[in-house]
Order: sequence, then structure tokens, then C-alpha cells
Amino acid sequence: SRAYGSVTASYVFAFTWAVLPTIYVANFVVMIALSNRSPGKWVQRVLAMFGMFHFLFWTDVVSYKYGRGYRNNHEDAFHWTEKWSWRIGILIPLYQNCTNGHWGRNGHWHSPMVGVLHRYGVIVWGILFFIFQTIQADMVK
Repeated sequence: SRAYGSVTASYVFAFTWAVLPTIYVANFVVMIALSNRSPGKWVQRVLAMFGMFHFLFWTDVVSYKYGRGYRNNHEDAFHWTEKWSWRIGILIPLYQNCTNGHWGRNGHWHSPMVGVLHRYGVIVWGILFFIFQTIQADMVK
């Protein structure tokens, strides 16, 4: 018999970490496919392959200290690669949509200025997100 309550949370945890890396790998595959439509396609592809490699092979090496995996001598390095993989997964699609014309003057059917405002708003948000994440999560501890 179980000593302490239900094991439902364990099932949810296991299911989440079985499915979430798969979704992120699929997301990076789409980023590679869409990299032809915007400048810097090789940089995008290398970053997306880094993210794919992390979520395929390294995500389980991130330590329990950070929520899952197992204790090891390199747990901080693997956690660092995970943080950068998440950032890449957020910023590359924003970059692709801003540079391939998706959010330009033709980005909104009713009011072209909405597309332009959306585009520049996302650019500013992406820059502030990157700066905040880098300073708050990497430099200040």
C-alpha cells in the first residue's frame, strides 16, 4: 500500500517529461523547415539543431536539483544548455515571423498598421525578454 496519498502527480510528471521534449523537438524541426524564408538560415539551423540535440539526449541529464534527471558532476552545464534551448525555442519563431514578412504590412487583412505595430512590438518584447532572462537568470543569483 502507498504510504503517502496518491501517485497521480507522479504519473502527470512522467507523462509531461515524456511528451514535452518530443513537442520541442518537433518545434525545432519546424524552425529548420522555415529557416529558408528568413535571413541567417544557417545560424537558425545550428541553433535549432542544438535545441533538438538537447531535448533528445541531454534533457534527462538535468539534475533533480532542477526538477528531474539524476545527480551528476555536470548538472549545472546541462541545466545551462536547457535554459538556452528554451530561449532559442522562443526567440527563433519570433525572429522568423518578423523577418519573413508574416507580420509586415500584409500581416493583417483589415488594417496594415496593426501588422506593423505587432511586428515592432514583438521585436521589442523579444529583445527585452532576452536581456531580462540573461541578466535575471544567468548573471544575478
